[in-house]
Amino acid sequence: MDLPLRCPRRPRCPRCRRPLATCLCAWVRPTANTVPVWVLQHPLERDQAKGSLPLLALSLARCHGLEAGAGLADVLAGLTAGTDRGDPTRPPALLLYPAEAGHPVARPPLPLRDPAATRLLVLDGTWRKTRRLLHEHPALAALPRWPLPDAPATTPYAAIRRAPRPGQLSTLEAVCHALAALEGDPVRYTPLLAAFAGWVAEQAARVPARPAS
Repeated sequence: MDLPLRCPRRPRCPRCRRPLATCLCAWVRPTANTVPVWVLQHPLERDQAKGSLPLLALSLARCHGLEAGAGLADVLAGLTAGTDRGDPTRPPALLLYPAEAGHPVARPPLPLRDPAATRLLVLDGTWRKTRRLLHEHPALAALPRWPLPDAPATTPYAAIRRAPRPGQLSTLEAVCHALAALEGDPVRYTPLLAAFAGWVAEQAARVPARPAS
């Protein structure tokens, strides 16, 4: 009896865990961020080949993942504890998310007086997926939201992934611009943003051109 043939698994990079043909390690730019970043990723984003989080996580010195689940409320409570809540220049945690009616908005003076004392919380996923995360985790939704100030109007990310609204950024871009504003040091994040633009261009070049109609 003939056994069914199994397709061999493509070899993967041990660092970024991507197939070797699409390894992104050449685009990693080690970046010493002062504000620690905590990211809650939607489960359906984990296998998204066009996602920007892997490059961000490999590049930032202080970038941590949050696991969605029953213990998330305890993790969030730990992140926001132990800081002086009465000092507006030292917000314990900021949820990087657009402001909406009915939700508290954080307005810390920029740059922060003590950036290392603040945690930046980020949701990784499409607009619909992030709203789902907020719906499923009330402790997260209750946090004060911090809209990104002076967000760029355009992004190279649009070349490989569509957004429902013009000017919406990738997770990597949003975090880099947020850290630049919070820390008052935009030059620190320029190499990583430039590397991301190069990676996007590389991904766009892999997409076959559509035939002319």
